[in-house]
Amino acid sequence: MARISGFALPVFCSVVVACGAEAVPSESSDQGNTGGAAGTTSTVTGHAGAAGAGGAAGAGGVFGNRGVCGRRGRATVTSSEFSGSEELYLVGDEGFGDELCVVSYSVTRVGSAPDGCDQYAGRQERCVWTHQVEFGTPRVELDVLGACAGSELGLDSAALTALTGVRVAYGFVSEYQGHASVLLGHEAASDSWVPVGNASWDAETGSLRFDRRDGFCGY
Repeated sequence: MARISGFALPVFCSVVVACGAEAVPSESSDQGNTGGAAGTTSTVTGHAGAAGAGGAAGAGGVFGNRGVCGRRGRATVTSSEFSGSEELYLVGDEGFGDELCVVSYSVTRVGSAPDGCDQYAGRQERCVWTHQVEFGTPRVELDVLGACAGSELGLDSAALTALTGVRVAYGFVSEYQGHASVLLGHEAASDSWVPVGNASWDAETGSLRFDRRDGFCGY
């Protein structure tokens, strides 16, 4: 099964954008400060499954190579709309090589998010917006020598099927702790909102971007 960081599955790294090769959004905006790490744990609730053979193999150290895994997304977001896509990916050579696996899926608003985001808005008084979204059917965009399934990503056919229809809640906070803007996710188990990763959002265009690298993973 897949290791999807930030969705209460086994997470690659417990600190947002603070392990492995760092990645922050490349797009600046009025609402998005793409500064340093948010520095808080990320365990947003999800339903894509637990680590299976890939994660177990990684724990045993049987993989011959080490790359960097992550998750990135783009969307158009307003107070009433969320429409975009996300990608799970693996970069070879400890994050300095070519991409070996990319799996994409659509992300679309399906309703209102649970209340309470404002209580977790860091140094700000409120979340700029919140939405409940649903993941569409994943599509393998790149799979070099079976890296998607044959790595700690563990993106085999069962994991891809499990991702379809997953629903999560997102919120955005500008300058979360006075510098980095973040995408928050609702964690159902604790009924709290936690950072998914650093993000940028442009209030005029509605453009949301995030790119979270979650540390080293074997392949």
